[in-house]
Amino acid sequence: ASGSNSPFSEEDIEMIGHLVTAMTSDEIKDQLPAGEVAKKALKFLGKRCLKKDVSTIVVDKIKDSDAYGPLSEMTEADVEELEDVVANLPKSDLDEIPDDKLARLCGGYIDQLEPSDSEEAEARVLKERDISDEDRNSCKDRVKAFKQRCQEAIVGTISVDPSRRRRRDASTWTCPDIKQMGEGITESSDEELKDILTAVLEECLPDLGSINGWSEAQRSLLLEKIEADLASDDICGLGELQLLSLNQLSLALTTDHIACLDLTSDDVASRLGGLSGWSTDQLNALANRFKSQRSISSGSDITKDHLSIMQHFVCGLSAAEIEAIPTAEFKSSTAVLGSLKTCPLAHLKAMKRRIIHTDINGPVSGWDVSVLADAGIIAAGIDDCEVKALSNETLNGLQSSALKHMPKEVLQAMSASQLESLDEVQVNAVSSTEGLSVAQRNALLIAEYGVNAELIKENEGTSGVPEVIASFSLVFVLLIAQFA
Repeated sequence: ASGSNSPFSEEDIEMIGHLVTAMTSDEIKDQLPAGEVAKKALKFLGKRCLKKDVSTIVVDKIKDSDAYGPLSEMTEADVEELEDVVANLPKSDLDEIPDDKLARLCGGYIDQLEPSDSEEAEARVLKERDISDEDRNSCKDRVKAFKQRCQEAIVGTISVDPSRRRRRDASTWTCPDIKQMGEGITESSDEELKDILTAVLEECLPDLGSINGWSEAQRSLLLEKIEADLASDDICGLGELQLLSLNQLSLALTTDHIACLDLTSDDVASRLGGLSGWSTDQLNALANRFKSQRSISSGSDITKDHLSIMQHFVCGLSAAEIEAIPTAEFKSSTAVLGSLKTCPLAHLKAMKRRIIHTDINGPVSGWDVSVLADAGIIAAGIDDCEVKALSNETLNGLQSSALKHMPKEVLQAMSASQLESLDEVQVNAVSSTEGLSVAQRNALLIAEYGVNAELIKENEGTSGVPEVIASFSLVFVLLIAQFA
C-alpha cells in the first residue's frame, strides 16, 4: 500500500492474516477492494461469526466483484466459491440464489455450522471480548435464516422433480428427502415434523438421530412421535437398534423414560453415555438406572469395564462414589474419563483427587506434558495452588476441555508467563478474562496473536475486561504505516 488510506493488496491481506477479522467496517469499506482481494480476505474470515456491519460490507464487496454476475444467475461453482461467506448473506440475497445451486451446498455446509464435536462448536464462536452480544445474536439470526433458506431450497428441488411433484407436504417426504435436507431439517415447522409418515420415521430414524441442531422442543416433539408411532406409547418398548438410532434425540428422554430403559445392553448404555448434553437430573437418573441393572451398590463395586461404558454417566455419581472406585480400576479408566466433554466441577475435583494418588499420577507438581494431556478434562479440577506448579512446557498438554471448565480463581492464579505459553486453541477455550490483570490479559493476546499482539496490548493501569476490538483499529493504522 502506498499510504495510510491506500487500498490493501492481496499481499497485504496475506501479511495481516487472521487479524483481518478485526478490521472495522470503515476500514473494510475504504481499503478492501472488491474482487480478488476481498476473496483473499474470505480465506481468513472463514466461517467465523462476523460483526454485523462488517458482514454486510464484506458481502457487498463480494457481490460487487466482476467475478460474479447477478445472484439469480450464479452457477454451482460460484456458490461453492462463496462458501465461506454464504451464511452471512441476508435472506433477500439468499432468496435470489437458485434452489438447485444452493441445495447442493447446504447439507455439508450446515453440518459445519452445527459440528458434532462440542469443542469445535465452541471454537466457532468468538470470545466475549471480541464481539458484542448484539453482534453474536445477529450471527445466530443469520445462521438461522440460512438454515431456513436451505430447507426451502432442498424442499424446492424436491417439488420440481418431475417424478415427485407437489412434495412440499411433509406427509409425502421420503427418507432420501430427509437425508438430502441434512441439518436443514431443523428449520421445519412442528407441523411438518408431526406429518412425517411412520414408515419414513422408522426408516430414517438413524438420520434424524444424527442431527445435532435440533432444539430441545424439537427433540421432545420427535421423541413423543417416536413413542407414539414406533413404541405403542411406551418408549421402553423400542428395540435395541431403535434405541441406538435415537442418538441425539435421546437427550429428550425424561427421568421416567430413563427409569425403564434397558441399560443391560452395553451398546445402548455406551451410546447414551457418549452423549454430552444431559441435564443434571438426567445424569443422576442414568447413573442410578445403570447401577441398579448392574448390581452396583457402592462406588467400590465399579470396575474399569463399567467406567468405559458409563462415560458421562459417571457425572451422575456422587463425589463419594467416585472417591470409592478402586484405585486400579480408576487408573485403567483415566483416558476414558479425561475425554469427557463436560462434567460438573465438583465431580472433576473428585476425579482429580483420585488421579493425584501415588499409584496413579501422583501430585500435580510432578506431572509432565503427557500426564496433563492424558488427564484431559479432569485437569479442570486442579486448584489455584496446584496450577502454579505446572511449568510452561507442561502446560502444552492442557486440553481445551479442561480450560473451559476451569474456575476463574484458577485462571487468575496462573502467571503471565504461563498464560503466554498457551497456544491459540487453548486461548480460544478461555471464554472469560474477568478478574485477570492487564499483564495476564496481554499474555493471552501474545499467545493468540504472536508478534502482532504488540500492536494491541493494553497499557498498564487500565481496568476491567479489555475492549480489544476497539483498539484493533490502531492495528491497521500501524500495519498500513509499515506497508507505506
